[in-house]
Formats: sequence, structure tokens, C-alpha cells
Amino acid sequence: MNIGYKIKKLREWKGLSQEYIADEIGINQSTYSKIEGGADLTLSRLEQISKVLEVSPEDIICFNEKQMVFNLSNNTNASGVTIKNQVSKNEKLIYEELIKTLKAENNFLKLTIDKLLRKYGKKG
Repeated sequence: MNIGYKIKKLREWKGLSQEYIADEIGINQSTYSKIEGGADLTLSRLEQISKVLEVSPEDIICFNEKQMVFNLSNNTNASGVTIKNQVSKNEKLIYEELIKTLKAENNFLKLTIDKLLRKYGKKG
């Protein structure tokens, strides 16, 4: 498995677009696409990409797609090192928005239940 493919899989897992990463590292999307396609990659470019993906260059190099689910379920990275709160900014925003939505739904349901209880009375 080449490094470009590993980068692609990690990017997809993080929910990031090629455009986003290309923008973050200062190149255009078509150049970035070539990296994922297997074009030569310098160490400095690998370090830039790993920073955006919020993983180490070693994690990219050692990335094993089959091992990923196991590692995630056991809270470890590709090298077997324990991960501590390693959530991307994008994932954090998605989770925060989901929490807000769920809280709003919860409040709505509580109000609806209270309204129905007042209307029909409590049953023991």
C-alpha cells in the first residue's frame, strides 16, 4: 500500500476533502490529488499533511487499513500508542452540533410530555 493511498484513507476517515487539505498546505487540489495517487512525496510535505490530518508522519507510514478499526476500538494509533482525545477539529464541530440538536430535541420531548401529562393527567 503506497503512502498516497494511506493518506487518502486517513483523509476520508477524518471526513476532510482534498480541497481542504490542499488549501491548508498551500497547494492546489490537482497537485494534492497526485500525491494521493502515488506521486513522489517529500518528508516536509508528508509532515505538512500529517499536521492537517492530526496524526504523526509515522502514523501515515504505518497505517494499516485492516488494523484501523481494531486500533480505534482499543484507543490506539497505527503504531500501537494510546491516543488521548485525538479528534479532528472537523469531527469536534460535527459532534458539538449533534449534541446541540439532541439537546433541543430532548427539551422539545420533555415539554411535549409535560403538556400531555397536564392535559390527560398523570397515570400511576
